[in-house]
Amino acid sequence: MHKIAITLLLLLLFTVFSAITGLSFGPAAVSNSQVFECLLGHCPDKIGDMVVWQVRVPRVLVALVAGMGLAIAGAILQNTTRNPLADPYLFGIVSGAGLGATIANLSLGDNVNIALPLAAFLGALFAITIVVLVAKILQRIEQLLLAGVAVSFMLASVTQFILYFGEPFATNRVIFWLMGSLSRVDMSNFYVIGSVLLVTILTIIALHRQIDALLLGDESAASLGVNVEKLRLLMLGLCAALTATIV
Repeated sequence: MHKIAITLLLLLLFTVFSAITGLSFGPAAVSNSQVFECLLGHCPDKIGDMVVWQVRVPRVLVALVAGMGLAIAGAILQNTTRNPLADPYLFGIVSGAGLGATIANLSLGDNVNIALPLAAFLGALFAITIVVLVAKILQRIEQLLLAGVAVSFMLASVTQFILYFGEPFATNRVIFWLMGSLSRVDMSNFYVIGSVLLVTILTIIALHRQIDALLLGDESAASLGVNVEKLRLLMLGLCAALTATIV
């Protein structure tokens, strides 16, 4: 326990250090001392205040919760499938979210802001549904990851097919969006991702014993009173929601 506590403390300090360091990087000439002054509420000028609080702080915070969310989603998938290689990308969740967002982008154009997270979530849910159905047909939980890889490639191919026949300007916008960027984020993105992340963490804490029981195998977990199928579907749904929100 002592070694674990030290490791967690070092990781926490490294995370804080990384976040503070991230505030010091950017095209605008804002020194480290100015950054600290702005964080303490004593910015020497309005430009520095705007750069730090309106540009860099949202980007750093969104990067933090996005990284945390993807890491947690990966950990959930690894526990749920008993496979250390599982993550949202290999499971097709990211490809599904990208497909849903692509369809929304191309069909709704400039009115996509509200529908985009919902479309991404539905796409991620669609990917998870296909993966689960394939695993049910094969009747082997070990095949979930292989099914996820196949679904990931399939949905990525569908996305590319749609983009190929899409309107050029809209296609360019979608391709830029799919590449990922923090350049346009603001605090509203942090609040949305942070809220979904908090709900996910609280759910995991509440069900951590049942989730750990899955590592013993489905039969052993069921003998301990765990509803394996419902728990696995709940965890996959949480991963889909969290990943789609981040994407």
